[in-house]
Amino acid sequence: MRKVLFVFALSWIVLFCLLGVYLGVGLAAYLGEARAALEAQEFSRFLEIQAAWKQKTSAHAHALCLSFLTLFLALLMPHMALSGRVRVILGVFLIVGTALASIFGWIGFPPVMAAGDVLVILATLLALWGILRAKVEG
Repeated sequence: MRKVLFVFALSWIVLFCLLGVYLGVGLAAYLGEARAALEAQEFSRFLEIQAAWKQKTSAHAHALCLSFLTLFLALLMPHMALSGRVRVILGVFLIVGTALASIFGWIGFPPVMAAGDVLVILATLLALWGILRAKVEG
């Protein structure tokens, strides 16, 4: 499962770095659109433009953080006192959770994004439990 997590995390990092480039290329257009809405005193339009931009940039940051968390937990796996089955569950929770939170954060569907976040939190708690167990068992 460790190797699968490495491949997934690094692939997801590359994907969202590329989406970051896409966001960077679109920054000038966003600023122009936002400025035009403000100059026209169309404040509700400005808020819509700003909210759409923030949704994408937040999803981008969130996806990268979850990818690095997945990578970090994969690196820590040898230090966890977990059975093979629990390691697989931890890995599946990380992969599915990161994918759901990232994709549905990007498209703006919070209920599924939140479900992904819950899976990542559960995986992180499993990892913590495994590390604490390893520490206690010495």
